[in-house]
Amino acid sequence: MARAGIYKSDVLQARNRLVKSGRHPSIDAIRIELGNTGSKGTIHRHLKEIEEEESGTTSQVKASEAIQDLVSRLAERLELEAKERLVVAEARHTERLAELQVVLDQRQQELTAVRAQLGQVETALAQEKVLRRDATDQVTRLNLEVTQLTAQAEGLQQRLTEAHAHGASLEEQRRHAHTALEHFREAAKEQRERELRQHEQQVQYLQAELGKANASLADKAIEIRTAAQEKLETLSQLQAARSEARHLEERLRDLKPLKEQLANQAQIVEQMRAQAGQQAERVDELRTRNQALEQRNSELVSEVAAANAATAAKEQLVASVLARLPIAAQKAKSETAATGSA
Repeated sequence: MARAGIYKSDVLQARNRLVKSGRHPSIDAIRIELGNTGSKGTIHRHLKEIEEEESGTTSQVKASEAIQDLVSRLAERLELEAKERLVVAEARHTERLAELQVVLDQRQQELTAVRAQLGQVETALAQEKVLRRDATDQVTRLNLEVTQLTAQAEGLQQRLTEAHAHGASLEEQRRHAHTALEHFREAAKEQRERELRQHEQQVQYLQAELGKANASLADKAIEIRTAAQEKLETLSQLQAARSEARHLEERLRDLKPLKEQLANQAQIVEQMRAQAGQQAERVDELRTRNQALEQRNSELVSEVAAANAATAAKEQLVASVLARLPIAAQKAKSETAATGSA
């Protein structure tokens, strides 16, 4: 293992060993002798100090001869090393040439392949130019179509905006219509309820009047039957009285003494006749009243029928008005059905 540094004594010992062995103590030889340790500058500095110590003013000639010997040896050494390096360089050059020839052959093959690829690329480039020209034409057409579609899209966007505005307006109108419909329905409902109450009141009143009329008719019928019975009884009595008067007249003709009694009987008959006339007038009066009651009953029935027809017409009108409104159609049908069932 190489040491970290060398000393002048180490250089001196290595120099002496080289001199004893007959070798020239050059810097490289000393460094090899030292085991390839130390730098050449350090070895040169130590050698110089050693030579300065050994040499004096009288050793200049010896130094010159040593230098000449050293120079000649160095020249030989340099020539030998140069030859060795030249042989190595020539070998490396030959090897490098062989390698370069192989690389050149590879490059020639690669060049041939590249030329073939270049031909393919040129063909593909020509095709690409054609395709590019077609693509350019297609892009131009597409740009024109895009421009047209953009104009159409702008028109559609404008129409869409107008449609949205119209839709908002329709929605506003629908809300107003819905509000008006609600008001109308409330008003119609109130009016229908009011008319229904009035109708019910009228019906109740008419039913009460009809009940009264029926009761009156029943009473009058009873009175008529009673009067008829009384009339029959009076007629029977009258017939009996007439028969008795005839019998009395016969007896009067036969029995003049009984004339006064017959006169009395005649007076009684006249009274009975008067009573019968009064009963007949009472019967006529009852018949007239019965006819008046029947006419009033017919009028009441007509009024009830007219009231029912007016109510049905109003309900039909309300149903038709509600049916024209699609939003409230279902509710109107349910309300109309509820009103009809009521």
